[in-house]
Amino acid sequence: NTRVSVVKLEGGEVLAIEVDRYPEPCATASGKSLHRVIGGDGKPQSAPFYPRDQRSMRIDLGLLDFSAQPVESTDFEDLDPLEFERLRQAVARLRGDASLKTLSDPELAKALRLVETTGRGLTPNVAGLLLLGRPDILRKYLPTHGAVFQVLDALGNVVADDTPFESAAPLLRLFGEIELRFAARNREREVPVGLIRLPIPDYAPESFREAVSNALLHRDYSRMGAVYIQLHPDHLLIANPGGFPEGITLQN
Repeated sequence: NTRVSVVKLEGGEVLAIEVDRYPEPCATASGKSLHRVIGGDGKPQSAPFYPRDQRSMRIDLGLLDFSAQPVESTDFEDLDPLEFERLRQAVARLRGDASLKTLSDPELAKALRLVETTGRGLTPNVAGLLLLGRPDILRKYLPTHGAVFQVLDALGNVVADDTPFESAAPLLRLFGEIELRFAARNREREVPVGLIRLPIPDYAPESFREAVSNALLHRDYSRMGAVYIQLHPDHLLIANPGGFPEGITLQN
């Protein structure tokens, strides 16, 4: 829907063209697809709207669940049996559905919708590879996956790069390694409370765990870029690729 109107201002009249936002990519009659961006000079301009950008837009609008997409050319053997056991331990530790612990590896993957049944058998989807895939398979088929853990000084210089050796490891293993590195640098001070001294860490481990979980699970895996966890002298910065879902802004 397009509306054209004349807006009267002190300096003259302005022709205003309003175009409603459309949830799907659009193109000209010749098949050319463009979208509006802010250029390097700070002014709006039209830029090519590539298929990768269109896919990210569908994800932002909630029209596409990228994690449910089957990863072609992979099969069930590309999933690591050790990660299945790590998943069962996580279910037990977090008091999840006890029946999941008794399932075989294929049954567990199907119950959690981490695989799709195809003509070749069980094919992992993106979520399945992220949780259970072997690192070499993740690097090959999901090169956007990765995390960086850094310690910076007051000037912003990196004084320690504690990035896990397998920064493209499956999520549960990667999360555990990040937790260990953070715990080694999360300083504590003792505060006297009556007759006892209570240890107070710089950051609550539960809060850190929740923030890193959100950064890893809710990032846009269709975009290049790693999750960054940076420990500064006076704050902790966690950033991931992607933006807010449609309709969410800093203001609301």
